[in-house]
Amino acid sequence: MKVVDLHPEELNDKHSAGRLTHAERARLDAHLASCATCRFEQQVRRDFAAELLDGEEDAGVPSQVLLAIASGKQTSTRRR
Repeated sequence: MKVVDLHPEELNDKHSAGRLTHAERARLDAHLASCATCRFEQQVRRDFAAELLDGEEDAGVPSQVLLAIASGKQTSTRRR
């Protein structure tokens, strides 16, 4: 077992962004079959994304920002 297989964070991030290759998807699915922690993380990400998108119209936040937040992507911030 590789260290990355303990909790493949990069695969969870790519999954949230919809960028998994077929091989990566197979590897993530195999991991999820035995890892309740990562299954929970994926469910939380889905729930969080759904809540953000449901409230998008009221909040006036651009969808690209909401999707970046939900997928765990880093966004640039300006420093003053």
